[in-house]
Amino acid sequence: MTQVKYSPGAQPYRSIEELISRLASPFRNVRQDAARQLRLAGAAAVEPLILRLRFEAQTRRKKRMVGLIMAVTGSAIYLSITPLLFDPSNWVLLLLPLPITAAIMRLNASSYLQIQAISLLTDLADVRAVGPLADALESRDLWAVSSTTFKASDSLVRLLPQITEQDGHLLSQEQRRCLYRSLNHAGVFNPELTAAVVRAMAIIGDSTAIRPLERLLRNRWFVGRHNGLQTELEAAIAAIKGRAVEALAPAMLLRAAQPESMPELLLRPAQGKTPDPDQLLRATFGDIEGADFSEPHIVSTPETLLEQQLQEASSDFTGLQAEGFTDGSGYIAVAVADAEIDSLLEARTVGN
Repeated sequence: MTQVKYSPGAQPYRSIEELISRLASPFRNVRQDAARQLRLAGAAAVEPLILRLRFEAQTRRKKRMVGLIMAVTGSAIYLSITPLLFDPSNWVLLLLPLPITAAIMRLNASSYLQIQAISLLTDLADVRAVGPLADALESRDLWAVSSTTFKASDSLVRLLPQITEQDGHLLSQEQRRCLYRSLNHAGVFNPELTAAVVRAMAIIGDSTAIRPLERLLRNRWFVGRHNGLQTELEAAIAAIKGRAVEALAPAMLLRAAQPESMPELLLRPAQGKTPDPDQLLRATFGDIEGADFSEPHIVSTPETLLEQQLQEASSDFTGLQAEGFTDGSGYIAVAVADAEIDSLLEARTVGN
């Protein structure tokens, strides 16, 4: 366990993990003392805080499912007693949803530990914290307003520009979806955060980021009010598609122009003891005495095979466009087909 320094007069805890557990205390002075010690620990406290917040996020998602079940059950019960409410003596039943609502709110609210841990991560300003901070964009308070969402937003504005190509692992798919949902609030939430997310996706975005970015690009009212954002959005989308094509490029193979089958025209050594040197190889058509030579037999050449491959690739590309793909995998399929056409055209140019 990681040992930490202690300030004079502070209660000595044994490890950072124990300090983090103290953040969940119902006593304010205990939480403040633990937060003070964790700030003194500095960068050493970042990774343990991230791990604990990851666990808390998983627990919170399970609690949300419980809350959803309670909401459905409570609604069903309330509908079942609705006929009783026509009698004024039963109006006390109107209070029945209050405890259920309070329980659901409690399940969806952030815990003391989550609020304190996010506040610490915003103070420590470490790029490793972008994942938990993305989760905190959807933080919900219950009894007191902690401004956790706004703190996380401001911290992400500072940290996302520090993202590099090697930092894609810092964000899980769920945390990426939190960033995508923040784009839906463009213009009314935080324009600086919107720009920071777009720039980060240009560096570490995957195919799941294409639809949210294109949805934002269609928001002409917001994009038109921020100079350069349209260009950044288009560049980010192009960069993501480019990375997808590059990732699939090693696996891209040219298809055979025709299915594998026994060709109609075979070349074999001429039969006989003393073959003519000029006819060591000849065409065979089964029984040569009954062969029909009235129609010419066309032998496939590399040029004709290339033309057939080009026609098939163009047909595939046209079909993909006609189907109107709008998701990430569809864009990648169209891009791969387009790249295959380009390679065939280049091969034909070189052959000529």
